[in-house]
Amino acid sequence: MKSIATLFLLLSGLIGHGQDYFALIKKNDQITYNYPSNVSITLIDAEGNRRPISKDDAFDVTGDYTVEIELPWKDGPEIVKSDGGRLELFILPEAEQQRRNAWYETRKSEEVTYNGKTYANPEALDAAMAAKPVAVKKTITKSDLNPGTYNLSLVFSNNLIVRYDSGKISAWQNGKTLNVKGNYLVQTLEGLLKLSFEPKTGETWWVFEI
Repeated sequence: MKSIATLFLLLSGLIGHGQDYFALIKKNDQITYNYPSNVSITLIDAEGNRRPISKDDAFDVTGDYTVEIELPWKDGPEIVKSDGGRLELFILPEAEQQRRNAWYETRKSEEVTYNGKTYANPEALDAAMAAKPVAVKKTITKSDLNPGTYNLSLVFSNNLIVRYDSGKISAWQNGKTLNVKGNYLVQTLEGLLKLSFEPKTGETWWVFEI
């Protein structure tokens, strides 16, 4: 079998036996992925030759290469391709991971601001984002009054209903009529709905700003 690549022990001064490692993969000098220690990483060259990467390995290759990462929480492997560029893998020791985790723990207690609102910490922001309403039903029908165009009905998880009917749009939440501004902004109890609807094609786009 042909040699798949020349492997470089890039962090040999930090790597020692028996330590727990995690990996950073860089593509074209930009860090694109990082992985915990319980993943399986394989480097594949243009001929399909496969080389499993151990915890003592690191590499720096340029050309047609693929990195295959087996993740315990996914059914199939994650793939990173070089696309003819440069791929690097750094295996970092547990001490470096602990330093980064300590930095993150410090940041977790800091206030964060998103869309003009301040949250006590990143976890509070994550909780607010997770609570954003989602669409539970979307119906598009042909308009009887305006042939060649479509009508829209949207129902969201926060009891918000939005309807576009032959050029007229209306919205209500919990039975209360809401004001619709522009094309189209609806202020709900949970945040601002930004809705875009193209009646000629039925194309629909929306986002909630908390």
